[in-house]
Amino acid sequence: MKNWIENALETCDPETDRIVLENPTIKESYIQILKTMWPAIREHLQKTYYIYTPEVEPLIESENSSILSLKMSWMLHESTRAMYRGTVEINKMHWMVQSEFFLCLDKQIDLRFVTELIGNSRMIGNPPELSIYKDDPENYYQVTYRNGTGESFYQGCEERILDRIKKCIDVNVEMNSTTLDNDWNEDRVGEFLSTAFEVYEAY
Repeated sequence: MKNWIENALETCDPETDRIVLENPTIKESYIQILKTMWPAIREHLQKTYYIYTPEVEPLIESENSSILSLKMSWMLHESTRAMYRGTVEINKMHWMVQSEFFLCLDKQIDLRFVTELIGNSRMIGNPPELSIYKDDPENYYQVTYRNGTGESFYQGCEERILDRIKKCIDVNVEMNSTTLDNDWNEDRVGEFLSTAFEVYEAY
């Protein structure tokens, strides 16, 4: 009987000049773990009352990694703008929950506030990324916050993963709620960062 490597080699396309080998049994087990968690994640996204994607079936992809890793991703949108992306990755070594928050600021904002939002000392080890969109005065500055937290992967750790995911969703929604009126002052910057530190503080 041929093993999974031999079967994969027979079906690969030599014209692509690349072969990716994944143990189908292990991959399917990871897919089932992620699919099992998706309903709870989807329910939590629904409670935010924001637009979320994907709406029904989970988005599961292989990661480009030295070991077989799968990730599942989701997003929250405010109108046509993406405000938050979440990802959970699992492999035999660990699980990782990653978050990205997209903060849009108009061209008229006091630059002192922009400096504090991207340069606060508690984020010095994992600083946000600043992009400028010159043709969009209302979203002239985009500050992207990124972070990830994980632990060793073990049987039955799904509830711990879900707890972290729900916490990240809640924090990112709260971050967005402080920006809705676009009225930035020192107190508002402090409020926003205090919330952001719950997920995005560098350690």
